[in-house]
Amino acid sequence: MSKRLKITLSTIAAILILGVLYSYFSQILISHDYFIPNYQKEVLTEQSSAQTIFKQTGLSPAAAKAVLDKEGFKGILKYQDAFFEKREYECSSLLGFFTKEDELKDDLSPPFASLKEGDIILTLSTHSLGWRHGHTGLVVGEDSILEAAVLGTNAEIYSSEPWRYYSQYVVLRLKDSTPEFTQSLASYAKDVIRGAPYRLTSGFIGPKAPKTTDFQFGVHCSYLAWYAYQHFGYDLDSDGGRLVSSLDILNSPHLEIVQLYGFDPNEFLNRICS
Repeated sequence: MSKRLKITLSTIAAILILGVLYSYFSQILISHDYFIPNYQKEVLTEQSSAQTIFKQTGLSPAAAKAVLDKEGFKGILKYQDAFFEKREYECSSLLGFFTKEDELKDDLSPPFASLKEGDIILTLSTHSLGWRHGHTGLVVGEDSILEAAVLGTNAEIYSSEPWRYYSQYVVLRLKDSTPEFTQSLASYAKDVIRGAPYRLTSGFIGPKAPKTTDFQFGVHCSYLAWYAYQHFGYDLDSDGGRLVSSLDILNSPHLEIVQLYGFDPNEFLNRICS
């Protein structure tokens, strides 16, 4: 074996080893904490303010109304108990050492109080190489979430139930949305975006929003929701960059908070959905 070949092979081996070590330690050192209320659990009554109920349950007025209509005030108290309950979680593998997810171990997070077509469901529990990029889905039916789930798959419709395994989630809704608009958006997503290939580089190569007939068209999870909304004139990318992340969508001024769990409600008090 020549000296040059030995150096080349040694360099490749060193790069691979460093990559594995970085991947391993980045996943260990990343913070895995999710929010459990560090404030007092209050006695809720039917006269409690909307902000108090949100801080105690994670339910916006819109979500609280859905619970009241279905279960009465006792339902609100169930959500409060679930919101304050401390649950164990584990960091499980999605793509080897590369991508992992923080999931609840032996329990589920509180159920979704109100899911409507056009809503966006989002978590920051998914992380790769120390980057907590999260995962995003678009609600296209009462219990139907359109997702670009993982590399190597096409965008497909799944049940909302697996989302309750995440250590946190938030449900977002377009401000002043109408049933006619959200029905059109959900139909567009199901008819046009469903089946699109998973593509990590979506938004980077070529135009940020290529035509669906373009050979470069593909979606990753947060880009899927962004692409659907931009088709109807709403740019949910809060920082305007080429990368559309879950955090960009979470921070979009176009969206209100319907319900959250594992996030600090104090950070979203001015964004709750009425």
